This record gives sequence, structure tokens and C-alpha cells, in this order.
Amino acid sequence: EERLQHKEFKIMKRVSEMIEDSPDIMPIDITAWNKDDSKFRQVLLKAIVRHREADGNNADLLIPPIEDEELKMYRVLSLCNEHEMRVRFIRVVLLDHACVGYGKHEILLQMLETLSLICHRIDQNDERGYWVWKYMTQETVALVNRKFELATREDKKDVKLKTRTQLKILGRWLGLVTLGRNRPLLTSTMNLKSLLLLSQNSYFLPAVPFVCKVITAAAESIVFRIPNPWTVAILTVLQQIY
Repeated sequence: EERLQHKEFKIMKRVSEMIEDSPDIMPIDITAWNKDDSKFRQVLLKAIVRHREADGNNADLLIPPIEDEELKMYRVLSLCNEHEMRVRFIRVVLLDHACVGYGKHEILLQMLETLSLICHRIDQNDERGYWVWKYMTQETVALVNRKFELATREDKKDVKLKTRTQLKILGRWLGLVTLGRNRPLLTSTMNLKSLLLLSQNSYFLPAVPFVCKVITAAAESIVFRIPNPWTVAILTVLQQIY
């Protein structure tokens, strides 16, 4: 458990660094830390104490001053209250990391899972940091729709190929944050069957590899792996196409 707590602290610091390094996120008003944020401070100080205990009490010279740690942690904890900061952070994770390649997906999932647990501790009404996954799914679907439009509208061949590659990466990511976590990808969010069945739709060509990448996440799911009827229906449509 000590190793897990230490890892959790390091992940929180990494989230803070991502926020700090992003040019798209406005600086947070640190003066707000002087307010009576008892919930924030309680969770924060516990994390700092665990981190210091894990590193040893005699390693003070190697550990940043507690003021610096508070500052970094506050950036993370402020995500739990501010809608705008939530959206900006999710976009940083999605645009700067998740859609770059497959290699970072597992690490990003662990980071988001840790952040969602921290948010749940701060706000018991937020069931396991529900907002993290809700916002991530919404932003991913919105980005996918924009990429589909670009892939079908752009005339340059190299741009089309790059966009289709990004769609496959995003398909894998969307599958991991939904099916891979045993959460459904609702038809109201994205209708995979309609993407495949409407062959006259200009989305058809880039849609097939995209749907294939989404559905691969079902193999890691207890709920959606075969013989799940929804998964079988998608695979049946793919079989008919091929």
C-alpha cells in the first residue's frame, strides 16, 4: 500500500506538471489557496506526509519544500471544482498525449484512474471521479467527428493519410476509456453501426479501421468481450463488409 500511495503522489505531480507546461491553460490564482479549502488541504497534506514517509525523514534535502508541493497539488485539486479547468486539462491529455500514439495510452489511463479516485475522496458525491471519464469521452468523440470531416473533405493525400492514422489512434483510445473500462459506448454518443452500414456515406472508408480499433478494446473487457450481443453485432457487420 505504501508503494501505491507513493505512486499516487508522483502521478498527481505529473498531472500538475502537464497543467503547468500547457500553453492552453491559464495560470491558476494561487491566492485562492488562502481560502478555507479544508477538504483540499486535508487530502493534500495526507499525500505529502505519505510521500515524505516513503522517502525517509532524513531525506529533506532531496524533497522540495512543502510550499512547492502544496502549489503543485493545488493545481491538481483545483480541477475538482472548476468546470473550465476540467475541460482544458482533458483537452491537454487528449490533444498533446493520447492522439500522438498508442504508446502512452496505458500510462494515461492509470493517471486518469488515479485522478478520478482523488476527486472521489474530495467529493463523495462524485462517484469515482465520474467527470474525468465523462469529459474525456465527450471530448474524444468531438475530436473524432472533426477528424472524420477533415479526412473526407481534405484533397491532399498526405493530409488524408495522416488524419486516418490519427483516427485509428483515437479509435483505440475511445475503446479503452469506454469498453476497456466495462462502460458502454452509447449509440447517442457514437453510433458505430451507422458508420459501417451507410456505405454511401463519405465517412465509410476511414470508418472501417476506426471501428476495428474501437472494438479491439472489448477483448480486455469482462462485459463486452465475445459473446456480448453488441460486440457480436458490430463484428458481424465488419465480416459482411470484408
